[in-house]
Parts: sequence; C-alpha cells; structure tokens
Amino acid sequence: MVYLIGIGVLVVSLCSFYILKQKGNISTLLKKDDEINQITMNKGITEDDLKKALERNEFTLFYQPKLHLRTFEITGAEALIRWEHPEKGLVPPNEFIPIAEATGMILPIGKWALHTACKQTKTWQNDGLSDMVISVNLSGGQLFQPNLADEIQNILQEVNLSPKYLELEVTESMMMDFELGIQALKELKRIGVQISLDDFGTGYSSLSYLKDLPIDKLKIDQSFVYNCTEDAKDETIVKTIIAMSHELDLGVVAEGVETKGHLLKLQNNLCDEAQGYFFSKPLPPEEFVSKFAEIQDHPHAFSLSKEVSREKEMERLILNAQNELTETVRQQQGMIFKFEKVGDRFIHTLCDGELLYKVGLIPEKVVGKELKDFLAYEDLQPKLSYYERAWSGEDHVTYEGNFGDVYYLASLRPVRKGGEVKAVIGSCVDITERKQIEKELLQSETTNRFVLDNVSDLVITLDPNDTIMYASPSVEKVLGYSVQDIIGDSIQNYIYFGLPHEEGESHLVFQDIDGGRVEVEVIFNSLISDKGQLEKKVLVGHLHSMIKSTI
Repeated sequence: MVYLIGIGVLVVSLCSFYILKQKGNISTLLKKDDEINQITMNKGITEDDLKKALERNEFTLFYQPKLHLRTFEITGAEALIRWEHPEKGLVPPNEFIPIAEATGMILPIGKWALHTACKQTKTWQNDGLSDMVISVNLSGGQLFQPNLADEIQNILQEVNLSPKYLELEVTESMMMDFELGIQALKELKRIGVQISLDDFGTGYSSLSYLKDLPIDKLKIDQSFVYNCTEDAKDETIVKTIIAMSHELDLGVVAEGVETKGHLLKLQNNLCDEAQGYFFSKPLPPEEFVSKFAEIQDHPHAFSLSKEVSREKEMERLILNAQNELTETVRQQQGMIFKFEKVGDRFIHTLCDGELLYKVGLIPEKVVGKELKDFLAYEDLQPKLSYYERAWSGEDHVTYEGNFGDVYYLASLRPVRKGGEVKAVIGSCVDITERKQIEKELLQSETTNRFVLDNVSDLVITLDPNDTIMYASPSVEKVLGYSVQDIIGDSIQNYIYFGLPHEEGESHLVFQDIDGGRVEVEVIFNSLISDKGQLEKKVLVGHLHSMIKSTI
C-alpha cells in the first residue's frame, strides 16, 4: 500500500517560519532550531532521508481529476505526491511532513513537483489530451522564497507550457501576513499563472481582504462538503461560498466530493467544478489517461441532466445580469423608474439612480408606492396626467419637474406586449444646472432690457438673416414705427443702401414712417458663438448725430 498526500499539506506552518525570517525575529528562529531537533528525534526521519528520497526518485506524482459540474468534462487535475521509504515501507504523513517543513526540504521537493507536473501536462497536450489546467499546491516556504515567480517561469519555459495551464494553490493560513502574502501573489500573477485559495473557510482570511487578493478561484474545504447533505449549517456555508465566489467573479471548486448527494447539492447551487473520490481517486499518469473517458461518463447517471444544469446556469446568469443592471441603474447620474397600473392606481416597480438620492429619496420610498406617497399634493395631478397619457399608449411623454431646488426632465415610454401596454419605463435627467443658467440669463436679460428700454440711443439687434430681434423704444420716437410692428421684419425694409460691410463706426440711412430719410452715425458689431458661428448683429445709433430730411 502506498500512502497518498497533497503537496499543499506539506507546509502550512512553514509559512509563519518564513514570515518571521523576513521580519528578522532571531529569537523565534532559534526556537525553531530546537523544534527541528525535537521533531527529528521523535519521528526518526532526518533531512538526509528526504534528500536521498529526492535523489533516488522515490517521489512520484498522482493526479486527481477536476470536473466541470455542468458538462462533466475534465477541466484539470491536482498533482499529489507519494513517498514509500525503501526500508521503512509506508511512512505516514505525520512522520515526515513536519521534518520537510522544519528543515526546509519542502523547497527542493516542491520545485521537483512543479517541474514534474508541468512536464507531464505538456506531454498530455502533445499526445492530444484536452488542454487541462494542472494544479500544484505551494507551501508557505515556497510562496515566500525570493524569486519564486522567476523560478516557475523558467520551468514553464523549459517544458514549453503556457502559464495559463498552471494553477498554484495556496492556503488561507499563508495569508496571515496579508501584505507579504498579496505581494507574493501579485508576483505570481505577473507571469500569467492562475491562483486558487485552497481550504477556504478553515483558515485566517478576512472577507475584507478577499476582494483584494489577486486570485482566480476559491476551493471549498472538504470538511464543509462532507457534511453539506446532513448539516444545515455546512450546507449554508457551501451555498454562501459559491454565491460569494460568483459575485466576486471567481471560479469555485469543491473538494472531497464522495457521494451522489454531494454532487446534486453542489449542482443545485451552481458550483463550477469539483473533485473527489466520487469521480476518481488520484491516479498515476498512465491510469489517468486510460480512465479519462470513463471518469467523464460516470457522473451522468447520478447527476442533474444537462438540460436542468443549463437551466440553473441560465437562472444564475439572468440573476447576475439583473444584479448588474440594478447596480448600473444605481450608479447612473439620472434616475430610471418603472410603473404599472393596478386597478386605478399607478404602482412603481423599479426606481433607482443618483438623482433619486439627490432629491432625498431612496428606492424603498418609491417601489411599491403611488405618486401620492412621496409627492406633494400640488404636484400630484399634473404628474398623474402624464402617467395616464403614457399608459394610454402615447410615446415619448416628456415633462419637467422639481423636488425643491433639484430640477429634472422626465421621459415616459410605454412597454407593450401583444399590442397592450404592460408597463411604463421612465427616465429622468438632472437639469438643475441648466435651470440655474436659464434663471441667471433671464435675470441678466431682464436687467439688460430694462437698461436698453431706458436709453435714448437707437438700439437694434438682428439675427444672421438680418431679421429684427429687438428694437429699443427710441425707434418709435426716431422713425415713428411701433416696436411690435417691426420685430420679425427684415432691417432691409427700413434702410437705404444696405448694412455696413465692416464692423465699427459707420453711416446708416433709415427710412422713417413718413418716407423721410434719417441719417444716423452707428456702431455696428457682430456677436460670434463659441463654435465660431454668427449669432446676432447689433446696431447702436447716437441720436445727437441724427439728421432728418425729406425726399
């Protein structure tokens, strides 16, 4: 019998050892030396034994397949290590793992495992096997050793394996020092490999840190999977980890799947991948290949059908899309709302957006409510009439409104199904700034008009086509025409010889209401817009320079 262990189990405690070493805690390191001596004495295995095992190729890798839980295709495999001592026979893991941890032999053992797993994966690819991702567990000692990323990159280049086919598994325990841990993981991500967080839920990770870790997958610890069909709390933990992984855009893998019940529970909760003895025990390379098709076929008889799995996946995607839409609506600067008519009442079924919060409301105060529940009475009837018009099928009903000092422009559009209006979608944009500018312009225009109306000079403004837009009251005094009569008429009907060709001071001859000539010294100016286009022309004539004559 040969004992099987995971490479990743080989050093959890060494993580803290290497952190202490980087921080220079000498006294702690001295205590570690004492621990090494004690462990060696207790176990009867020395560092030299491990060195010889490595030199004599007594270690070998077995591979446990990972399957996609909807298609049951083998998407990858986890590399696991075996060791059988030539004299002692089977050595239990608790006999030699602490020695490997304490002496640092995990570093050359881990390097050998990485090289062997990558080489085997490339061989399978060359033989036509599917492009699987090979998972190799890192020990704490490996993770924090200098130049690990360069070492792995060299291995990948040597065996000609793309980094996307290598997944490095780290445990939560290695993240005890978050700053060092995230720095090490970022270095690994730099070379393009995938990273998964192993044994999730059993270590020291804080959820606040999880969002910052540069990882691709979470692996649900087998202790939760084992009891998820019997213990409601474990089932809840499994559901929560799966849902959280999807929300964080991470893949999720379940370990320790041993029964049909485990499989169905994970499928029903849309776990992405799984591994465990229900699918296959870890296998040597040759047996892994020979049983490849059998492993993929086996779960079909016990699992949800592909159709049901696809439906559940679609439900998840739709739910994710709805959540993303809700978040998008919430973050957009305006406001989006939706209402339906229930009896004779308009009930809001959706409302969100920055503008909603700006006017002092929240979705809970609008959704499920009528207009009267959050609008002032004097604003109620006009809004109801707009709602009724849209519900009656009128497209693009628009109106302006305000909540206090916040002004908005709303647009309503009916949503039809089978030719019948089933709902109305409304959108609002904030026009407060525009309203403020209009108010300022109005105040400015009023002030300017008051000034112009009370000056004695002749003031006329024209549009680009020489149509009179404004005329000061002095026009009636000088020319005899009523201001209201000439607004909208062409200036050419009231002058001889046309307008000046150039800006500045000029001589202009007007025709008064009696047909006489009125000669006026004027200043002629053109107003140009920001886009360089002519907006209006302005004529200002000084009455003291006026000369009247008759024809």
